[in-house]
Amino acid sequence: MSHLDEGTLHALLDGELELAEVREIQTHLGTCSACDSRLQDVKQFLAEADRLVGALEAPAGSSRARPEPAPLPSQPLTPREPPSWESAPELLLPDPPDTAGQRHWTRGVRWAAMILVVFGAGRLI
Repeated sequence: MSHLDEGTLHALLDGELELAEVREIQTHLGTCSACDSRLQDVKQFLAEADRLVGALEAPAGSSRARPEPAPLPSQPLTPREPPSWESAPELLLPDPPDTAGQRHWTRGVRWAAMILVVFGAGRLI
């Protein structure tokens, strides 16, 4: 068997391997001092990580009890205006067909007027 990779060592320590794999790895660890030393390093690393996490979670001199929440005011709730995100969004509807056609017609008239102005200015020059 080749040397064990770090993922296999972590899976062994986490108990994620099948029984047959565990037996094979234990036999290899009994014969390979390099893998056994790497396993010890991983165990030390995990123990140190657990210790550091424990130190962050419970600083010295603090209690683990949560403070009690402040009492709610006894005043009755008054109705309020709903925020804008609670109301239904306004949908933009397409223009009615008659205004779309009217816009198209006025666009044509504007182009015709511009062409007349250009030709009229050209005749004056």
